[in-house]
Amino acid sequence: MKIVFVPHNAYHTRTFLSVCKYLNSEEIIFLNIDRFHHEGVGEVLKTSHYPVLPYSAWSIHKIKPDIIVVMNDWGKWPAHAVREGKRRGIPTVSHVEGAQDYLDTHIIQLKKGPVRNPYQHSEYVFLLGDYDKKFITHDKTYATGSPRFDELKKMKKETFPAKVTVGINCNFSYGLYEEIAQNWIRDIVSACESLNFEYLISQHRADVTDLRGLNLYKGSVYNMINDSTVFVSRFSTCMLESLVLGRPVIYYNPHGEIQDTFQEPMGAYPIVRNKSELSHYINDICNNPLSWLDKSKAFLNYHVAHLEDSSSQYFASKLLEIGNMDRQPRRVLLPSQLLKYYRKQFLQYFR
Repeated sequence: MKIVFVPHNAYHTRTFLSVCKYLNSEEIIFLNIDRFHHEGVGEVLKTSHYPVLPYSAWSIHKIKPDIIVVMNDWGKWPAHAVREGKRRGIPTVSHVEGAQDYLDTHIIQLKKGPVRNPYQHSEYVFLLGDYDKKFITHDKTYATGSPRFDELKKMKKETFPAKVTVGINCNFSYGLYEEIAQNWIRDIVSACESLNFEYLISQHRADVTDLRGLNLYKGSVYNMINDSTVFVSRFSTCMLESLVLGRPVIYYNPHGEIQDTFQEPMGAYPIVRNKSELSHYINDICNNPLSWLDKSKAFLNYHVAHLEDSSSQYFASKLLEIGNMDRQPRRVLLPSQLLKYYRKQFLQYFR
């Protein structure tokens, strides 16, 4: 079976490589879109032993894979790969990359571009957990969890840091809510200082918030979470990841995000909407972290599948299952159809 992976960035690539460990007997090819959208795919693949080809409009036509796997199924080249696969009768799979705004509320609320309709384009969708099922309009879904969570579980520390420390997730990347970022950070830092608690800030690589003079963490966000007693964030997959790592969370949302994922915490964490509440909950959670973690179990199990076993292995088994059951004659496009189709693609992507 020939499986083609089309990652959109570095962490997509690392996630897919975790799955590939369980696909030993299959032919695996990675398509690298770095020349169109550079977010580190090539750097991660340098150390892998799988064939890597630069993406082009002809890639799917030349390779003729049995299955195509992406995460982002709406953005430029991965979306192109999905469309190409569907045109040719090739099964297409997208994997939900993390906490997702399925209804595009942030785009509509902020008027930040066209809606994406995420995970409505591929034929099959691999979900983080049962929660996601209510947003997919077809039944070709599997709750696989996330292979990258497999690695996080290995990092989990059973003990909290000796000194109470608040981890802050500064992720106002790609223009989302960047106008309130400075006040958001200032509120949390001020609350920590009033409580005489240490704080650490992890800044997303695409975030441009001015953090000069503040305690900026130099390692990965996961290491910062491990070095924290509680994790404070706006809408982010890191909230789920913090719970996986065994650190309670606070959803600080004074700006009124309406993405569905974290609106019903099931007792797992507080949704905080102002500075006075923030001080109260930071103090409460830092004094009772284990009780908050205990209350988070139901929420975490609802949102993330396969926490007790290997998500990567289950992911791989479902790829093989789809590839074997969904075999069908591939559609062959006539030369005239190909010329017309690729002309349209060049106009779309190279204008």
